[in-house]
Amino acid sequence: MVNATLHRNSPCRWHSMAAIALMSAALTACGGGGGSGTSTSSGGSGNGSGNSSGGTNDSALSGAYAYVTLSNNGAAGGDEPASGVGDFGTMTFDGAGNFTGTETVNSGGTITADQSTSGTYAVTSSGSVTLGPLSGNVGADGNTLVLAEMTSGEPPSMTVAIKEGGTTFSAASLQGSFTMASLNNSGSSGLGSGSLLTLTFDGAGNFTGSESQNDGGTVTSNGSASGTYSVTTSGSVTLTSSGGGALTGQISADGDTMVLGDLTSGDAPSLYVAIKQGTATFSNASLDDSYSGATLQS
Repeated sequence: MVNATLHRNSPCRWHSMAAIALMSAALTACGGGGGSGTSTSSGGSGNGSGNSSGGTNDSALSGAYAYVTLSNNGAAGGDEPASGVGDFGTMTFDGAGNFTGTETVNSGGTITADQSTSGTYAVTSSGSVTLGPLSGNVGADGNTLVLAEMTSGEPPSMTVAIKEGGTTFSAASLQGSFTMASLNNSGSSGLGSGSLLTLTFDGAGNFTGSESQNDGGTVTSNGSASGTYSVTTSGSVTLTSSGGGALTGQISADGDTMVLGDLTSGDAPSLYVAIKQGTATFSNASLDDSYSGATLQS
């Protein structure tokens, strides 16, 4: 990202590559029934069915979620550009199995804004989610959603969504150290690339940090990262690298998670997810529960 290029695909196209996993604690709640979902958007359409194991709990998804999606359709021989398709947008869930939304699509560097998306979803009592052709899980607190394309014959993709909230965000809302992972389909090797960064935000519009990058299997470390950022009152975030790249995204209602994508014309689609670092008191015992994860690779 940073002194190189900032990168990011959509919840109805939902496809991707490189390798990243975001894990969210499995939701435990009560409910009953099964469900199926259909979603449509300018980027494509799909049908899928979800088999519940214990009942439905569609109310576990309610409100507005910002999401980022990446697909490697082109790399898999599909009908999209070789660099794939990326989307960034907002979905609003009604808590009763329906969603609507708006997204911006980056198709191989061609940007199309204000595309509408709508469909149905189903959530089981264990937190498993079916949304059109996508399968995944909602986090225990309902604030994070991780989805992957698991339909036979479709190229892989990954979607990460975070719950929006509040109208009092500012640059001061983004402060402290975050770990960020990224992936895109257009590394110099032709095999895609991914990065792992540590970024520190000063609460006043500036960030610094370090970056390690895997470009088609060639790993470089100790890269520097710096730039500026802005946050709107609704939590929309723009990161601008000192190297000139820019990312567009959203910070979660609790300020602990960000999802971002590259919506600059001519830039390849990419996906960025960042989580706020905690105190220095973690241990192996800090990971003691069931987690759902999604991975992507070329």
